[in-house]
Amino acid sequence: MEKAKKIVRNSAWALSARVIDILSNLLLLAIVARYLGVEDFGHYSLIMAIYWVVFPFLLMATRILSRDIAQDNSKADSLLGSAMNILALSAALGFVVIALYGLIVRPPGQDLIIAFIVLVTMFFMAASRTLTAVFYAFEKMRYDMIISICSSLIGLIFTVVVAYLDLGFAYLFVSMMFAYLMSLVVSAYIMMSRFSFRPSFRFDKEKAAYLLKESYHIAVYTLLIQLYFNVGVFALKLLGTTFDVGIYQAPYRVLNRMMIIPITLSIATMPMLSQLAASEDSREEFRYKIAFILKILVMLCLPITMLVFVLSDKIVFILFGSAFKASIAAMQIQILALGFFFVNVLFETTLVCLKRQRFLNMIGGLGLVTAVALNVYLIPGYGYVGSSIAVPLSQTVMFLMGVFYLSDVMKAGLLVNIFLKPLIIAVITGLALYLVSGLNSYLLAAAGLAIYVALLVAFRVFSLAEVRQFRTLIGKPQKLASPLS
Repeated sequence: MEKAKKIVRNSAWALSARVIDILSNLLLLAIVARYLGVEDFGHYSLIMAIYWVVFPFLLMATRILSRDIAQDNSKADSLLGSAMNILALSAALGFVVIALYGLIVRPPGQDLIIAFIVLVTMFFMAASRTLTAVFYAFEKMRYDMIISICSSLIGLIFTVVVAYLDLGFAYLFVSMMFAYLMSLVVSAYIMMSRFSFRPSFRFDKEKAAYLLKESYHIAVYTLLIQLYFNVGVFALKLLGTTFDVGIYQAPYRVLNRMMIIPITLSIATMPMLSQLAASEDSREEFRYKIAFILKILVMLCLPITMLVFVLSDKIVFILFGSAFKASIAAMQIQILALGFFFVNVLFETTLVCLKRQRFLNMIGGLGLVTAVALNVYLIPGYGYVGSSIAVPLSQTVMFLMGVFYLSDVMKAGLLVNIFLKPLIIAVITGLALYLVSGLNSYLLAAAGLAIYVALLVAFRVFSLAEVRQFRTLIGKPQKLASPLS
């Protein structure tokens, strides 16, 4: 029970940080999209897609770092120092690549400046997340919320200034750089003031080689996943127009922000899951925890999917304005992938905890191939709608691959038990909403949510033991006191 309390406490802090991220990122997205318009927003999205694909290796060691420090705290100083050394070398390599690109290709001056700004930004981001990975390993998730508040405020302030003063396209990237710089400064301050150990920056070949070896599969998987996430942008740019890119990417960025929910829950529970996975004696408890987390994710994704689908027109107009009206159809299609996105994040974390990260490359590779094939086939006839259709279909393929590689943990009977009742409830809720489809969108969403919750209770989706566990877990909110306590 103590472990369960710790999961909820850590998840509460981590989720608070991610809620701040979601709200600030959605606000930033709305400001940027309205400031740039559809065409320039498409160009902005293309630049960000390129850099997220080119530099995934900057973040490759964070999962292994969190896992190994959680299993043995005494390794924290040497592992953190080695991870930071790898990060610095990776960033230096990135500078060399951009410099060579500038000398050989000679792009417009502004594009080259933006390239260097984004690289520095991603270095700040990766360094901050590396330190945050240590906080998570020590189960000090409350510090993540402090970091999120500071960086979000700086990012919002600078972006508003850029838009208000009409400073231009390049300064949007400068505002992002300052936000992640603040994130790094706050992370470093917390590390120096709240932890007794200090990272050892002496280059340790063995530790560096170990991290690279363990992180290799994750780095390749991250590259594949970033290609997968951005294949629609590249395909639409090649086979469609920049307008198509903007219309497709606006709702897709909203969908990506929702991924923060399963990522937060997975990161918050990873130290505990890693400890359980390390021993055969605790493997049964490991399976139980995974099933419990999976059930929570399924319960969360279904009402979110329903609400976004019903209110998609309102969401698009509020966030992006009438210029993005065509994004409504794209959002309604893309949101159907949310459940698979949620579950696939948990599958990824489970494979890492079990030290089966080599299978991630197979999942990411097949997902990418499926997405490319669907985009190439659908875009010529359907444009951004075709690219949107590729999202839920390719996520389904990745889900099935995850089930296959985790068949010893996610047994067929367990999956049926977890998914059957929620799916029945979702179908009943959908039919009920169809019968009253003439209602106002907001009333329809509220009615759907009420029906969904009522059916959860009626079908007893959570057992009495799980209900008691929830009551015990939330019974002492005073323990979630000041984030600096």
